Amino acid sequence: MTTRRLFISFFLIYGILIPVLAQNFVAENTSAAIAMIGSCIIIALLFWSKRVVFINIIIAFYVFQNYLTRPFVSIFEKELSAKHLVYIEAYSDYFNPEAATVVYWSLFSLLLAWLIGLLLLKSPRKGNISFFPKIFIRLDKVILKGGLPFWFTIGLLFVLNYTSPSAGIRGTITGEGSRMFLWGMASLATINFVCLYAFLKRQHAGLRPAYYSLLVPPVISMLFDILSGSRSAVFHVVIMGFVFWLALNIHKRWKLLRLLKTFSLVIVVMPIVVISGLFAQELRPVFQYTEFVNTNLILETLNYESVLLVKENLLFGITKLLHRLSAMTAQFHILNDWHIHNPWQYYNPVTSLMRSINALVPGNIFPGMLSINQLFAYVYYDKLVFYASEMWSIQGTLYIYFGHILAPIVVFFIAIVTNRLYPSLERRLMTSPAFAAFFTLLLFDIITNGTIERVITVDIVRPLSSFVIFVGLYKVLLLFLPTRIRPSKRGIV
Repeated sequence: MTTRRLFISFFLIYGILIPVLAQNFVAENTSAAIAMIGSCIIIALLFWSKRVVFINIIIAFYVFQNYLTRPFVSIFEKELSAKHLVYIEAYSDYFNPEAATVVYWSLFSLLLAWLIGLLLLKSPRKGNISFFPKIFIRLDKVILKGGLPFWFTIGLLFVLNYTSPSAGIRGTITGEGSRMFLWGMASLATINFVCLYAFLKRQHAGLRPAYYSLLVPPVISMLFDILSGSRSAVFHVVIMGFVFWLALNIHKRWKLLRLLKTFSLVIVVMPIVVISGLFAQELRPVFQYTEFVNTNLILETLNYESVLLVKENLLFGITKLLHRLSAMTAQFHILNDWHIHNPWQYYNPVTSLMRSINALVPGNIFPGMLSINQLFAYVYYDKLVFYASEMWSIQGTLYIYFGHILAPIVVFFIAIVTNRLYPSLERRLMTSPAFAAFFTLLLFDIITNGTIERVITVDIVRPLSSFVIFVGLYKVLLLFLPTRIRPSKRGIV
């Protein structure tokens, strides 16, 4: 059985099991549950179609994480105390059967339009785009070449981009966070994933040596994010790596023993992801509300006995993580029109472009505008905050721009165009780890965040500028540092 067929089987079986394993949820949310099952069937058909496979893998992960895990987020609620239940209920006070029906049938219509658009025309066999930015090729060469200039570049940019966890997290509350180095234009965020993808590509091709050193940048970044209170640090790295690994192996035929070994590895990794999320979840409020955080306080907070060995604390922590995994606050507010201010007045292509320009240059060319991190809380809660974590999502943006009826039509035409361009895109994705990492992060953010201002600033301008700066700095250091350290030859006495 191939990886693609495993995907098809998984989503079909998962859809069948929803009414079996989540009977209470289905009884309360019957219409939404039917839309969930229908979405599972459509995702299975997307993989059956063999069209735009890389993109469909990303879509499948997003839909499964945000929408399809919802019936099981409250699986441990019966084990929680009344105090913890009150806290958890605040996480999902937006969820009700009528609103869920709107959100899930909208999701179903978008997925169906995407599927029909892909199936309408055959994919061209040959690529039809010859242009490809050379910066991706140059970065691939730099990362694979390695050496002292590469590691000095990594170290220098890590130091220059460093911000303390307290400054980063408390800045979202007080607005007093420190500015990013060069406004984030020299960030290592995407480059860390390029290293991960370069390693996976070499492993897939069976090249030796394996270059395990390429895992050092993403692992260091992941550990730093955990200690900074990021609950999704390990999850994000694992999912990003898993997506690319699946894309490389989508047509691979699995023997039973090899499949069992891979499944065993997944079983081992999952507890690591959960435990890291639980510890980061405990650290986050410490950085938020404590002025001075030292090592002793961190170690005291990371008390494994309290976090992992006390049953109620453990189940409460896991339940919080599950609710965060299936966060749909923005989709429910947007698609059900639970707004206080008119969204179109503040969130339209013109204002989005203005906010993007403000984010890319020093100062504010367009003064008096709320940033995209403030906008959702103002439009839907009438609150002025420094940072709101809700993601608008592509589903929410499509609804605000086009409404329930026109949004699937727009997705239908996007699918047709994507299907025509995909052969060229796939060839680049499979040959360039730099482009694959850039595209995967870009597409994930388009789907999950869905805002033009974030996509332009965070997912296009900053990664590309960081690639240019990284390669340029590497070439400068190459003038002074060798790429290899060779032992000197000694004369024979």
